[in-house]
Amino acid sequence: MNYEFIAVISAIIFCFVFGLLLSLHPAALVVGSHSSLHTYSRWTRWSAYIALILLVLRIDITVTDSMVPSSWLFSEWFQLVTIVIFALVLLQTLAFVDFTHGERNVQFHYWQIEQSYGSESRMERYIHKHHNQVAGALVNYCYVLWMTWRSMWPALLMLFWYKLWAVEVNGLLSPIISRKEHMPDVVSYLILDPHILTYTLAGFLWGHIVLHERKNIILYGNSRAFQFVLSRLIVIVGSLLWIGIAVAIMTVPITWDSVISTLGNIR
Repeated sequence: MNYEFIAVISAIIFCFVFGLLLSLHPAALVVGSHSSLHTYSRWTRWSAYIALILLVLRIDITVTDSMVPSSWLFSEWFQLVTIVIFALVLLQTLAFVDFTHGERNVQFHYWQIEQSYGSESRMERYIHKHHNQVAGALVNYCYVLWMTWRSMWPALLMLFWYKLWAVEVNGLLSPIISRKEHMPDVVSYLILDPHILTYTLAGFLWGHIVLHERKNIILYGNSRAFQFVLSRLIVIVGSLLWIGIAVAIMTVPITWDSVISTLGNIR
């Protein structure tokens, strides 16, 4: 139980703070400045927030329960894919390239609306039609996620890779811990909490509620260096970590058979 408690608490704290930092990303601030969520009543905002997070957590748990440890995470092709993907993530995060033009597209969208060159999307029209309703707040949260995903994809990939390896590590090490603790094999210890996407989403949307009011946007929007350190440093470190793990698995080499053999010899 101590393993699971430490894993869950540490994952919740880290990922919630990480999501909060992502809400200070320039694209998120631009969307937040055009959001009307701060005009909703407090009850409406928080009711929709809790409902959405619980729904996402339920989906996250269902998806996680369907995942099992797999040998392909130790395959050479997976390590090559990992290196290529996170090399691109580093280039994107360090602003050497811009594959998706997330912040630029968001700013151009609102400029078109302001200049009457474009029309509002269906989600924007729905939000205006159902103002100060729980349904409108739910769509408002989904709207923020939809408008910012082009800028958030490096962080999403980093978290998704963590989830894959969390399932792998839990599945491989849980039987060993069960034997050492003299517990039935059906007991599954949580060494790494795989529900990090939900925790990060909770922090990101919490930041949208609290930090995207006009006065806070002005405060954070005036410090580009502050935004860079807070919203990108973790992605850079995480990308280097996954590249390092991939290189280590290829150069040692570490294979699925060797891992199973080593773990099987542990008593």
